[in-house]
Amino acid sequence: MTSVRQYQASSLLADGLTVLVSGGNDGTNNLATTELYSVRMPACKGLITNSKLNLQTSTGLWTATGLMNTGRVYHTSNLLNDGTVIVAGGTDNNGNLVSSSAIYNPTTQLWTLVGNMTVVRAQADSVVLLNGQVLETGGFYNPGGYGTNSANLYTIR
Repeated sequence: MTSVRQYQASSLLADGLTVLVSGGNDGTNNLATTELYSVRMPACKGLITNSKLNLQTSTGLWTATGLMNTGRVYHTSNLLNDGTVIVAGGTDNNGNLVSSSAIYNPTTQLWTLVGNMTVVRAQADSVVLLNGQVLETGGFYNPGGYGTNSANLYTIR
C-alpha cells in the first residue's frame, strides 16, 4: 500500500482483479484517502508438475484514487450490483460516529455522498442482497461503544 493503514475496509471490484481499500488510521489520523490494488497475472507462465498447475505469483500495483468526504475507520464497504462501491458509517478522528454514506465510481474514481444512515453505527457488518439492497447489521451505535441488535435495510438509487 502507499499509506500505512489499520481498521480500513476493502472491496473487490467487479473486474475481479482490483481491490478498493478505503479509510483506516495511519497511527495518528483517520484517513479519507483510498487506494486501488490491481493484480497483474503473468501471461501463461504456468508449469504442470505432478498433475498440478503451478502459476507464478501474481504481482500487483498500488495507486491512489479519489478522496472520501471524511476520514473514517470501522466502516463498511460493499460492491454494489452496478459495479460501484458503497461505504457507510464508522468513526471520525474525534471518535464520533460518521452518519454519511458515499459511493465510489471506479470509472470516474470519484466519491459521491448518497445520504445518511438511519441508525448511525460503526464496526457493523453489511451485505448486498440480490435485489440490490444493502443489509447492515449490529455494530455499536454511540461513542461509548454500546452494541446493538438492530439492522437497517437500505435501497440504493
